[in-house]
Amino acid sequence: MGLDGDTLKRIKIARIVTVPEAFVHIKAFLNFLRTKDCDVTLVSSEGPYAKVIRGECSMEITSIAIAREINLIQDLISLFRLTIFFYKNKFDIVHSSTPKAGLLVAIAGFIARVPVRIHTFTGQRWATLQGEIRTLLKMLDQLIISLNSQCYADSASQIEFLIEQGVAEPGKVTCINKGSYGGINTEKFNRARFPNAKTELCDELKISDQSVLILFVGRVTREKGVEELVRAFVESQKKFPKLKLIMVGPLEPLLDPIDQEILDIIRDDKNIFSLGFKTNPEKYFSACDIFCLPSYREGFGTVVLEAAACGIPTIGTNIPGLKDSVAHGETGILVPLKDIKALENALTDLGLDNQKRKLMGENALLRARKDFDSSILAEMQWSEYLRLLSTRS
Repeated sequence: MGLDGDTLKRIKIARIVTVPEAFVHIKAFLNFLRTKDCDVTLVSSEGPYAKVIRGECSMEITSIAIAREINLIQDLISLFRLTIFFYKNKFDIVHSSTPKAGLLVAIAGFIARVPVRIHTFTGQRWATLQGEIRTLLKMLDQLIISLNSQCYADSASQIEFLIEQGVAEPGKVTCINKGSYGGINTEKFNRARFPNAKTELCDELKISDQSVLILFVGRVTREKGVEELVRAFVESQKKFPKLKLIMVGPLEPLLDPIDQEILDIIRDDKNIFSLGFKTNPEKYFSACDIFCLPSYREGFGTVVLEAAACGIPTIGTNIPGLKDSVAHGETGILVPLKDIKALENALTDLGLDNQKRKLMGENALLRARKDFDSSILAEMQWSEYLRLLSTRS
């Protein structure tokens, strides 16, 4: 396949994820592809966020139901539909992310003989599991790697983890630039857009604007470290009453519920504010002082970069992914996984030390703009597409 200007306009690309929310971190790349006059098709299960993507990216989403959990009958139906869809559309590139989409697209793309088949790993669900299910999911990731033309991970430490676990051989999975799934829009995540954000939020919550606001953004689940965060915050707040915890994100009571005791604390503690899902997280990053993500597993932790672009430091766990998004001691603090006392100490330390917070926030902002702007990642991913197509010519 030649790569002259006329041919570029005819490149057919499909980006496939399990649920439309997974497109949120690559919106900049999708809009970048429109400037290349590519024929881009988005595929996912239907969901509320599909309407947002259709509007913001001016792209249609083809609805093919893909179950997030193992469901043999539904998975076989999805595999059949994807295979037929790939055959009919004769894509040059199919590029998947999210675990279940990755598996089904790898198989369907191989059967349909799509020239370039790509998957991006954004974390491993099996990382926190045990027993036979862990072994099975690791084997399925091995299958994804073997069936695709190219696999990426969104962080270097995730690649190291895959190699250590025997899932990937060295060189089989690579990382674009310094990591992240699609970079961040540093114009959108920009504190200067919201100069009065903290005052407005404090007024809304009826708290002093002298409060030190700790922010959590994400699914309110066990594996995001919410239980450890709440317990550590309660103890830190006793030492430093100015601390307040702002939680932005939906509860997921079915997939990975947190203990009822923690739910009760979140509901009853007058210093904890659970605000639910918000479509404008950039405003909350701009309003707060510290971001905290004590997660059990992450591919990279793009949300850390969103915080960084708004000039606030992060306290996170020292796990694959987050050890790439947080420069320990420079842009934030990394603590051992599930270590409530270490998390409590970090919250108190940064909460009390205004100068350290300010310096780490400035460092985080500079790093986000220099290494992780979405425009940089878009150009590099596009170059990878062209390289992979040229090898199939």
